[in-house]
Amino acid sequence: KTKNLCRILTISLISQALVPVITVIFPFSLIGLFSFATPEIYLSLIDVLGFDVWDVVILTVSFHASLHMTVLMFTTPAFRAKLRTALACYKKVAPASAPTARRG
Repeated sequence: KTKNLCRILTISLISQALVPVITVIFPFSLIGLFSFATPEIYLSLIDVLGFDVWDVVILTVSFHASLHMTVLMFTTPAFRAKLRTALACYKKVAPASAPTARRG
């Protein structure tokens, strides 16, 4: 049981650690590489795409907090249980069907 919990929490930790890499470090590294190291490629990329790549980077970075919270909720067992409990409170109960008269 302890090994299983350790495995689950390790996967959760790795998933949480990947979020800033994907949403912050990778976009800024990529934009830094293109805009500062090779400005000609960066400017031609703007011409081809029709928009500045910085806009995409800012959009990606702005999703960091939301994505981190989502990963945290869905990879941690305690948060999943709380989420399941909270969502069960909002589950709509189907109305009971009206009894039909029997002919007999």
